[in-house]
Amino acid sequence: MTLADSSGLSRFDLIPPRLLDDVMLRATSTDEIRELLPALAIAGGDGTLYERYTDLPGKGWVRAKTGTLTGTSALVGTVTSEVGNVYTFAMISNGSDILTARRLMDEFTSTLRQY
Repeated sequence: MTLADSSGLSRFDLIPPRLLDDVMLRATSTDEIRELLPALAIAGGDGTLYERYTDLPGKGWVRAKTGTLTGTSALVGTVTSEVGNVYTFAMISNGSDILTARRLMDEFTSTLRQY
């Protein structure tokens, strides 16, 4: 991990999605940082995900942190499946249409509800 300005605006800020997924996995599987989970926005419910997932099965089940810059969209969080499995994810899309990337990320995380 490299933090040049800690704002995410520097092109030298480098946090691999794998590291963010590892944080989510630890939050869901240990008590050590479990308090991080309630701070995440709820799909279709609050925060930056309030207007997302409105017509998707992830609504109310996906908890995530979003990140958006010009041409970049990211989503890091958890989703609980219909059978009770808890999945973690960290995704980033660079150089793409932000609204399209968001929709595809929302659809992917919603699909995890089936498993």
